[in-house]
Amino acid sequence: MKKLFLVFSVAVSSFAFSQAETPIDYSKFNYSLLERMIIDEINDYRVTIGLKELYTSKVLKDSYSSVTASINAKQDKSFHTTFNHYDNIVTEKLYNELYKSTNGECGNEMPFNLFIKQSGEIIAIASSEYSTTYEDLATSIVQAWLDSPGHKKIIETKFEHASGHPGQISCCVKKSTSDIFYFAVGFVLLEYISN
Repeated sequence: MKKLFLVFSVAVSSFAFSQAETPIDYSKFNYSLLERMIIDEINDYRVTIGLKELYTSKVLKDSYSSVTASINAKQDKSFHTTFNHYDNIVTEKLYNELYKSTNGECGNEMPFNLFIKQSGEIIAIASSEYSTTYEDLATSIVQAWLDSPGHKKIIETKFEHASGHPGQISCCVKKSTSDIFYFAVGFVLLEYISN
């Protein structure tokens, strides 16, 4: 049996199934399924401690988590990339996505004073083929983050706007040429005036 190999890094700026678990075919790896399971696992945990689920963000994934996971996999080492809190284009896209996710309940379509108030990132690496199901892999990664005080602190951050609407989350998983999986989960909370 192959040993579990996980490395974690942190930066600040029990997924339940009613059906059978999904076996992993490493020759046809389903990245989007694993990413969704990791987000669901994190959100499920947040609910158990009284926090709101975060909205899944494609914008955050494309502009941040995917960048981190891709660079990590290409260089085959784990490190954080820099998130630009002052990129107005990304910030506006994040808000437009939030506006659609909340059916307009988060505020005005064009809010005032829009900026990123809070963000965080957790990353991990894992050797391939140590888990037999996607559920096991997602649970193992998230549990290892929860066992690490720095990662747990980010997962347990409120990320909630004064309006009561939660922030956004994204996850990206990439594999290096040496068959190491790189995981990057991004968190963001926008600040804006909705009146």
